[in-house]
Amino acid sequence: MMGSTLITTRNSTTGLVIDQEIYRQANFRDDSDAYVVDLLLTSSLARVEKPLPTHRPESTSGVGNPFDTSYAQHAQEGTDGQGLSDYDLVGSRTQKTGLFTLDQIDQFDLLYLPPLGKSTDLGPTSVLAAERYCRERSAMLIVDPASNWKMADDAIAGIREFGYASPNMMSYFPRLHHRYDEQATPRAAGGALAGLLCKLDRDYGAWQDLDRQGLGFSRNLVPAIDIDVECAQTLSRAGLNVISKGPAGSARLQGSVTMGRGSESHRRFAILPIRRLSLQIVSAIGEATRWAVFEPEDAGVADRIRSQVTAYFSCLADMNAFDSDHFVVECDAGLRKREDGVAHGFAIFIAFHPVGCQESISFTLHQTASGCRVASTAFAPA
Repeated sequence: MMGSTLITTRNSTTGLVIDQEIYRQANFRDDSDAYVVDLLLTSSLARVEKPLPTHRPESTSGVGNPFDTSYAQHAQEGTDGQGLSDYDLVGSRTQKTGLFTLDQIDQFDLLYLPPLGKSTDLGPTSVLAAERYCRERSAMLIVDPASNWKMADDAIAGIREFGYASPNMMSYFPRLHHRYDEQATPRAAGGALAGLLCKLDRDYGAWQDLDRQGLGFSRNLVPAIDIDVECAQTLSRAGLNVISKGPAGSARLQGSVTMGRGSESHRRFAILPIRRLSLQIVSAIGEATRWAVFEPEDAGVADRIRSQVTAYFSCLADMNAFDSDHFVVECDAGLRKREDGVAHGFAIFIAFHPVGCQESISFTLHQTASGCRVASTAFAPA
């Protein structure tokens, strides 16, 4: 007994068809070449559930008109598979899954991993793997506060328990809830925060604070709890930015700190705008000078690199990203003349004074055929 099988997925709100699959001459007999169980093995929408029917399905008629065909409603809610785990998010570098799917793009500067479910937070495995990947790619990782942090003391204790202390990570507290539904479970706002940072970069620059007019969250979202000034300062010292109600009624992010506290080597990068500007500069120079690794031996390579980076720094200085117009760019392309020059490449030394920073920051970029390695230097030339 054969018949055509039509599988349809529809939007539960609008009723519009999202996807369809048609299997013609499907048969319920397991010895048939068109056995319905085998046919649906290739389906991305449905699987057969026993017991199988013993006769041809009856025509589905419309309400009030037996000659008008209609859709049959589902007997149970569908599912898109098993819930995600930390290991699904981390993925495999060799298979380019999970985090390593980002290997396919040349450059990114923000990474956000949403919660695994409505009440399931990210585990430390995925957070630490993501932080390490961000370090490799000169990007910032946005981390949501744990769902069980109800008060400021919970957040401070939780940060100490997790042990997150990286200048490439940023987080916030508290979560948000809808202005007209305060009884609902507070929701994570990391995705919205990433959007605000992108807007900041476009309109003002990564070296500016996010706490400014026009950069608030949606007016329908308000902080789950109110944070007083003293608690806000304590949270900031712990490496957590504070979401509070702004003067115009929308929630804003205050603090502009990273999670790089408690370490002397990360002290300068505990300020979010300084860290983001530094990462932006390192990433841009590493990408823009990649060409020189594969150039033929040329005594003018170092001069060309120095000129290229100097022009970039001059543009940043004109946009007031630096505290002063003085900066240093040096390039040592002499290593290319060594027999193992392909492995060593060349080095670029940069020093600049970001706006809002008490001292200059310097890096050495080692550019080779296998990639760009960045090292912070302990001093900068006067």
